Amino acid sequence: MSKPLAFGIFPINLYACSYPEAAASVARAAEAAGFESLWTGEHVVVPDPRIRSSRLAPEDRVLDPIVALTFLAAHTSRVLLGTGILILPQRNLTTWGIADLVFQQHDLTYKVKLQAGGWEVIKKYVALG
Repeated sequence: MSKPLAFGIFPINLYACSYPEAAASVARAAEAAGFESLWTGEHVVVPDPRIRSSRLAPEDRVLDPIVALTFLAAHTSRVLLGTGILILPQRNLTTWGIADLVFQQHDLTYKVKLQAGGWEVIKKYVALG
């Protein structure tokens, strides 16, 4: 027997959802509407000045994916949480330790989908030093 089609929301940490209160409100509404999952995006750095291929402007807000998912875990009960991309060499892994403690304390199930990046990622490494 096949599983029913599931829908998720992406991104839950950018644009209007970069404000925690808005993200929590969207997450609760999505859960109430029966969405299966909430997903974050990531941009540690963006080109400044903005280039045509960049989806974000330098002044756009982006919440840290792990911090955002940890926050949303406290405001939801059923919806699955995931990250569309997480570039480990660009991360402060202390954030993961804090998030892991919160997830364990609340006995939460979560999934992480890691994706590889291309040329734009290499340019970001250069920008980070």
